[in-house]
Amino acid sequence: MDNPTENTRDSDDHLLCMRWADWHHSRRLYAPPPPKNLLAKMRVPDATIPNPPDAPNDPELNQLNRAIAAQPRTEQKMTFLCYYLWRIPVADLMTYYHLGRDGLNSRIRRFRERVILGQHALLARRYVDENVISLALRRRQSIAHCNATRTHCGRPAKNEDAHKTG
Repeated sequence: MDNPTENTRDSDDHLLCMRWADWHHSRRLYAPPPPKNLLAKMRVPDATIPNPPDAPNDPELNQLNRAIAAQPRTEQKMTFLCYYLWRIPVADLMTYYHLGRDGLNSRIRRFRERVILGQHALLARRYVDENVISLALRRRQSIAHCNATRTHCGRPAKNEDAHKTG
């Protein structure tokens, strides 16, 4: 069973990325032109006004933008950008990347977790390299696994009776 706290955080992270995409489109200095490849042809046209107003320079979204830009150009990053920034339909992404819905969602979620950790570090004005982010991700996954299995270091959790003798 999924951890409700994990689902809430994942939902909050998703909403933050949706806000970032809208902000990104309205910040004229930050929005690159869409790519001229196959995925660009599948792009859903924006239903926004032709020249949206320049949005306020939100520090939280600006740092998220910096964290995303700092990531290397990988398939995870491109999938994330296609989904959030260029709003390519999920079915088209699944076909292009030869992934099922769960695989696509997992790829997007992993990248989203990575950039949000980077964003938190930037907001705290700390330097974080790739190794620190990887360690933080592994620790977060380990905690989630322990919570899901209700174990701690291979032992039953303290609030459970492992073996009752009687």
